[in-house]
Parts: sequence; structure tokens; C-alpha cells
Amino acid sequence: MEAKNRLWLIMKYGAYTFGIVFFLGILLQFVGIPTNLVQNLVFLVLGAEMFFCCQEYKHRTQEPLSFAQAFGMSWQVSFFAGIAMGLFSFFIIQISGSEEIIKSAMEHKEMFMQQTGGSAEDAETLIKTIFNPWTLFFLLVLLHAIFGFFLSFLIAFLARTPQLPPQNEI
Repeated sequence: MEAKNRLWLIMKYGAYTFGIVFFLGILLQFVGIPTNLVQNLVFLVLGAEMFFCCQEYKHRTQEPLSFAQAFGMSWQVSFFAGIAMGLFSFFIIQISGSEEIIKSAMEHKEMFMQQTGGSAEDAETLIKTIFNPWTLFFLLVLLHAIFGFFLSFLIAFLARTPQLPPQNEI
């Protein structure tokens, strides 16, 4: 498969991951599902899309897929999904104004104080830093890259074509 077609395949599954996670996140927030469950579902969807990308690549090329190829494709799907989510968050914050989002986040200042064990000033500084459009963009890309790296090991192991040992003829 040409590098161009492989890139389109990776981008397609990265975009699928972004779309599914986006709509699933909105839907589950309206239903009232806890945020930590939504975050876990994000990684489940990400892993599934990584696996499907590897399977479609094997199907299209009709060639065995090595561990290294499966790992690389899986990690690239995760990275592309992180870029898509980061860009989306960046533009949403730019359009709605970071002041409004920071104001909304300040309502949960006590939660930040409990999680960090810091003072109110520390919580405000943390909120203002995290909800900066550029910081949020880089955090989302970095988180997807890191979690995608580790998840890619599992997906590559599952998606690779097993290499059978040579048969000794007697």
C-alpha cells in the first residue's frame, strides 16, 4: 500500500475516533454518566479504532502485518485523534472565549483544591493555566500520544499476523 493511502487510512480512523468520542462524550454527559467512565470509554474507542485500522490495512494489502507496522499505525491513529481533539478544543475556547470557560471552571475550584491539596490561589492558577487554548491543545495531543503509545503495544500484539515457525520436514 502506498504511503499516501496508508496516511489516509490512519487519518480516517483518527477522525472516526474523534467523532465517536465527541458524540459519545456529549451523549453520556447529558445522561449523567460520571466523567471518569467517559474517559475510560475514550480509551476503549481509541483502542478499537486502532485495531480496526490495522485490520483494514491487512485486508487491503493482503500481506502479513508485523508487530512494528501495527504498532506504528496504532500510535499514529492515536496521535492524529489527539491532534483533532486538540484543534477542536482550541477553536471552541477561541470562539467562546477562554474567560467564560475559566469562569465556569472556577465554580469547581473546591474540587481542584481537594485534588491538588493546594490553596485557592493555587487552584485559580492551575485552572487559568489548563484552560488556556494552547495549553489545552498541547495537553490533549500529549495525553493521546502517551496513552496511545502504551495502548499500541497491546493493539499491535493483537493485530499483527503471527509468524509461524518453519516446519521441519522429515
